Amino acid sequence: MNDLGQKIKELRINKGLTMKEFGKLCNTEKQTVNNWEKGRNEPSPDRLKLIADMAGKSVSEFVYGVPSAKRVKEVIYMLKRYIEEEPDFVAVELHDLLTGNVKEELYEQALRESGYYDQ
Repeated sequence: MNDLGQKIKELRINKGLTMKEFGKLCNTEKQTVNNWEKGRNEPSPDRLKLIADMAGKSVSEFVYGVPSAKRVKEVIYMLKRYIEEEPDFVAVELHDLLTGNVKEELYEQALRESGYYDQ
């Protein structure tokens, strides 16, 4: 099983779906889902988009764990708004949205742009 296959399997199981049910949502057969999960082949771009949507993520987030440029912009906007309106909640919300260095870089950028950053 490859990494993508594992992610697909975890998503399917977390949604409480059988391979047949998941396949139906992806307009394909149970055997195709089995092949994805075992890493024998990968979903087409259209099906991968459907799967990522089911996970509530962009394709890049689902496949690589990397937020899309659109998602990064949304997070920066949200951070700016929260810093202005409710600075005490910024750290909690940020932790839920991002992980790793991206989180720290975006947090510092939002702080600098808001005027709250003190180096």
